[in-house]
Amino acid sequence: MATLETALLILLNDVYSAADNGFRTLLIQLDLTAAFDTIDISTLLCRLRYSFGISGPALNWISSYVVGRTQFVRIGQEQSPRTDCEYGVPQGSVLWPLLFILYILPVASVISSFGIDHAQYADDTQLYTERWKLCQL
Repeated sequence: MATLETALLILLNDVYSAADNGFRTLLIQLDLTAAFDTIDISTLLCRLRYSFGISGPALNWISSYVVGRTQFVRIGQEQSPRTDCEYGVPQGSVLWPLLFILYILPVASVISSFGIDHAQYADDTQLYTERWKLCQL
């Protein structure tokens, strides 16, 4: 997992290295819409426990952060009824990109299994491959 700057530097280094060796790079950029709002909380907590070994007080702390949240809309003095948030993680803290990356980490294994390089930061994923040799004139 990398910072945005690190992910971009790795990507650019790979693209420039491929060009130096006479290869073209195919790059596909994915930006998931409303990605943080689609996280299934129970799947996230299971993944944290069984894939990453987070348990005890640490898992309880994360669980208290994401479970039992509600939301409502207020316009002026009017307010809608509260509704339970069954999906998504709270945004605006340093935890939401980390939790999202841990949630989608199995996607990285699938991408790698096809021999495709990739870089991920929060809900942005870049898939790239340097397979095409430039024509020599």
